[in-house]
Amino acid sequence: MKKRLKTYLAILFSFVLMINTISISAEMSENDINQDLPTVESEQNTEEIQNTDVEDSQDSDTSDNSTLNEDIEVTDEFSQEETNQDNTSDVTSAEKPTTIEVTTEEEVSEEMKDEAEEESEEESVNMPEFSGFKIVDGVIVLVTAPEGVFPEGVTLSVAKVNEEEQKDVDDAVDKTRDENLNVVASYTYDIKVLDKDGNEIQPVDGQKVNVSFALEEAANENLTADVYHITEENGELAAEVLETSEQDSLVIAESDGFSYYTVEFTYGDLQYVMQGDSTVALIDILSFVGITKADGSAATDSDITAVSVSDESLFSASNESGEWMVTAHQAFSTDEWMKVTVDGVEYEIVVTDDAGAGVYKITITSA
Repeated sequence: MKKRLKTYLAILFSFVLMINTISISAEMSENDINQDLPTVESEQNTEEIQNTDVEDSQDSDTSDNSTLNEDIEVTDEFSQEETNQDNTSDVTSAEKPTTIEVTTEEEVSEEMKDEAEEESEEESVNMPEFSGFKIVDGVIVLVTAPEGVFPEGVTLSVAKVNEEEQKDVDDAVDKTRDENLNVVASYTYDIKVLDKDGNEIQPVDGQKVNVSFALEEAANENLTADVYHITEENGELAAEVLETSEQDSLVIAESDGFSYYTVEFTYGDLQYVMQGDSTVALIDILSFVGITKADGSAATDSDITAVSVSDESLFSASNESGEWMVTAHQAFSTDEWMKVTVDGVEYEIVVTDDAGAGVYKITITSA
C-alpha cells in the first residue's frame, strides 16, 4: 500500500513537473511570437506605404493625364478658333478688291540711282552765301545771294556791253519803257556768275538773287530808277522790268538769272504854259514842273549851271545879274527845245507855240 502510494506520488510529481515544463515552454513561445510580431507589422506597414505610393503615383499620373487631356482640348479649341478666324480673314480678304502696283526691276534700279546721285550731290556740294562786287567806270555792281544758290568758289564777272550790243539793248528797252518817261542816264552791263572752272552758271532752281548798282543819279530826287533784265527770246532781245528799290545812292533789283542788265534814270512829262511877249524867271518854271536840286530842295539860280535853246530868235534864256530869265519873242509852229542843267543833270524841255486869238502861248514840257 505504501509502495503504491509512493508510486502514485512519483507519477503525480512527474505529471506536475511536466505540466510546469509545458507551461514555461508555452510562455516562452508566446514571448517569441510577440517579439516576431513587430517585424511582421513593419513589413505590413512597409507594404502599405509602398501600396500608398503606388496609388498616389497612379493618382498623379491620372491627374497629369487629365490635365494633359484638358490642355489638348483647350489647344484644340484655340487652334480651331484661329482656324476659324483665318478662314474668316481669308473670306473677308477675298471679298475686298486688291490693287497691286508692279514696279519693274529697271524702274527700281533707276530710282535708287537717282536718289543716290541726289544724296551724293547734297553731301559733296557746299553752297554758302555769296557776295561779290566789281567796279566798272566808277560804277559799283554788287551781287548777293543767300545760302543754297551758288556752289562754293564762284566769282562775279561784270563788263560794259559794246556799241552794237548796246543798240540792240536800247531797242528792247524802248519797247518796254513807258513812252511818257524821259531818260536822263542809262547804263548796261553784262553780268555773269562763274564757277571755279570759269563756266557761267545760273541760280539753283530759279532762286532769287539781289543785283545792286551804286550810282550818283540814284540820290537825285527828281529821277526814278528802273532796272531791266535783258534776255533772248526767239532770236531777239527782250527787256523785263524788275522790281526795284532805292536806298541812298544804291539801286537794288531782284532777279532769278544773269545776262544783260540796264539801269535807267528818268523823269516824267512836265508842262508850263508861257504867254507870248513875256519874260519869266527860270527858277519859277523849274519849280512849277518839279525840277529841284538832287537832294529834293528847291533849285536856285546858283544851282543852274547851263541853259541852251534851239532857236534864240523864237525864245531865249539869259543870266542877268545872276538871275536866269526866259523870254518869248514871237509865235512859231515848230517844236523847239530848251536844255537846263541843274546839279549836274541836264533836263531837256520841249517848247511849243500855242497861238490863238492873237495871243500866243509857249508850252514848256519836259522831254
